[in-house]
Amino acid sequence: MITTCYGGRNRKIGIALAETEKPVSVLEGELLGGQSAQGVLTAAEVHSMLSSKKLDHQFPIFTTIHMICQRQAPADVLISCLRNHPEHN
Repeated sequence: MITTCYGGRNRKIGIALAETEKPVSVLEGELLGGQSAQGVLTAAEVHSMLSSKKLDHQFPIFTTIHMICQRQAPADVLISCLRNHPEHN
């Protein structure tokens, strides 16, 4: 996931997700010429797998990233998610 996030397309979409309220599909059209951002797809796949195994609550960072990509949460909630991660409390 981290490697995927450092790619050019993923970085562009990530910045745009934080700076705009546009959905990912619109951002991909505007910024990537219709190509997809692999990180968004990966986040959805990871979330789907975790949810199917009822493990999403044990992986709050992955869950939060998915929620941000789906516009179910603003990007700044990732900071509080990291600060409140069970491994750091």
